[in-house]
Amino acid sequence: MGRHVSLVGFGALLGACTATHFERTDSLGDGNSAGQGDGTLYIEASVTAKPVVMNTTDASLFDVSFRVFAKSTVGGDWSGAVTISSNSGEVPLAFDGATWVGTVSGYEQVYQLDIDSDVGYVHGVRLEGPDIHRITTPSIGGTLHGSNDSVAWERGIAASEVTLTSATGDYVYIPVDVGVTVDNGLAIGVDPNNTLTVTRTNRIEPAGAGGFNGASSQFSVNVSNSVDVLLVP
Repeated sequence: MGRHVSLVGFGALLGACTATHFERTDSLGDGNSAGQGDGTLYIEASVTAKPVVMNTTDASLFDVSFRVFAKSTVGGDWSGAVTISSNSGEVPLAFDGATWVGTVSGYEQVYQLDIDSDVGYVHGVRLEGPDIHRITTPSIGGTLHGSNDSVAWERGIAASEVTLTSATGDYVYIPVDVGVTVDNGLAIGVDPNNTLTVTRTNRIEPAGAGGFNGASSQFSVNVSNSVDVLLVP
């Protein structure tokens, strides 16, 4: 399978997509907050929203999963509570032996992470995720030629980053979310029953979390949409 990084210039494509499909309220607070903590926990946390109905823009038709990996920066086991809150309420996460996990229905866009443990804490890390986008090119059931055809999506405010993924496992990372690619960059073989997924991501570094082996703690919110297409070289 191919793995590619897209670094092409997108200046001529700015403004290609401007539609906003998701309206939110700000009961959690306006904008992002790096929160606070005592630096005792290294965190890799993510909120991932995937559509139940292909290429929908209805926020209620998304399954949302939470994953939090948290490690003491001084080593050793720890115990405590991990929660992720949104406008629909607070979700206590369950420990599966490696990470803290949970699932809910409906995408709320703004999420807050809180951790209380016997070794330290991280509070109030709030992140506004991307709005819900809709893939406009190719259409469901359309044909996509690997590396030659562009992929386009309607979105409101640009996300921090975008990833295109095919069901065969090939992917392209796009560092600028202008809503369209010059070409899709996917190195794909013929597959009549493939799925193209566009995932948009926002992320923040929690102010009160520590680092580990040179890596900084991260909290991300990811929203995907997909279309079934015919992929051909």
